[in-house]
Amino acid sequence: MLRKLDYGEADRIFTLLTKEHGKVGAIAKGVRKTSSRLAAPLELYGHVDVLLARGRNLDVIAQVERKPAGRGAGRACDRGPQPRGEPLRADRLGAEPAGRR
Repeated sequence: MLRKLDYGEADRIFTLLTKEHGKVGAIAKGVRKTSSRLAAPLELYGHVDVLLARGRNLDVIAQVERKPAGRGAGRACDRGPQPRGEPLRADRLGAEPAGRR
């Protein structure tokens, strides 16, 4: 999860970095509502498994599952704030948006 942008009253557009398809834009419908089940796992710079439905311009996020963190994740809070430069560099310089599959 590289970037998020509020769209309309209840939607949000996300930029995702994937292994297979590179940089992908996707919209989560109704994610800003308090009753949304998608809101909790869709955090910026999070590692998630996402089920996408193909849309015209943007894919639509249908399902999200947070991936477990790697080794030492329990000690991540002890180290203090983590640098956020790597995901930003990946968004600006890294993968180009993938073509339509």
